[in-house]
Amino acid sequence: MYLKKADVNTGKVVKEMKLATDQPNLNVWNFQTCKLVLSGNFIGMIITRSMTKHTDGLNHQGGLAAVFDAQTLQLTKNHGQTSGHSFGSSLMLRSDGKFMGMDLGDNYPRGIRCWNFDEKSIQHRTVYSFKTQHGKEP
Repeated sequence: MYLKKADVNTGKVVKEMKLATDQPNLNVWNFQTCKLVLSGNFIGMIITRSMTKHTDGLNHQGGLAAVFDAQTLQLTKNHGQTSGHSFGSSLMLRSDGKFMGMDLGDNYPRGIRCWNFDEKSIQHRTVYSFKTQHGKEP
């Protein structure tokens, strides 16, 4: 997985960074969606991905928020998982330069989760939760 920077006039790639996708870093085995937003000297990213194989033998799925330096493309801050089994994520820029988004998770937490983040910290809140009634007989 690479992060690439292109010249705005020519489209020519002027810098590229191979991202560390192993478990201690971004923990990406395969990704479904990736959204990037530029704010000054930083790039905000939300990615929905299957993670590297867990000790239970499964590739679990979840959203991840991270920030990169826009000049060097180096990872500045990995905020970790936004929601488990995340899908339907969004990312936009707030008027104060922070990144804002939300995703729908069906596990950890189960519901709609909103978050704001920058290169230093993340704040999140589950704004709507829902429950599932599991079957009681086959």
